Amino acid sequence: MLPGPELTGRMLKLGLAAIADLAAVLLTPVVWLALWLLLQWMMAGGYVGAILSSMFLSAGRVVLVGAAHPAGYPYR
Repeated sequence: MLPGPELTGRMLKLGLAAIADLAAVLLTPVVWLALWLLLQWMMAGGYVGAILSSMFLSAGRVVLVGAAHPAGYPYR
């Protein structure tokens, strides 16, 4: 006996969710590597690269300070 359309739809959604989760796990290191290489490329550039890299670095510092501070982001 074949499963009904409701069960088949749920199985399809679960399968697609599992595939999406697996893709996210596998692509995360690739994305971080691409961002790191992009940052290196921008830092090696001229004025535009310097401005963009300083924006990235300051954004990262804000995130790290906010995450490490016990009360959250200290400058509210």
